Amino acid sequence: LVATALAACLSVSSAFLPSLAPVPRPLASALGAKHANDKGAKKAASRRPKKHRPSDINRKPPSYPPMPDPLPPQFEVLENWVQPDESK
Repeated sequence: LVATALAACLSVSSAFLPSLAPVPRPLASALGAKHANDKGAKKAASRRPKKHRPSDINRKPPSYPPMPDPLPPQFEVLENWVQPDESK
């Protein structure tokens, strides 16, 4: 009984051992890619949502009010500015 169990284990375990038959080696010049992948801006543009509805396709740009002339100052210079104490 022990001998048959040992023979069964050896026959099953032989399936997990490497084969001694020669394995064909892959060619050195084999290429896996059929075409180049999109990169950067081209990929980002192809993944953007597409405009399918006529209301989206024919949309006009928004009309903004005209800019004031002269333009308002972006920064106001204070002559007697004191930095607040941040040690509190």
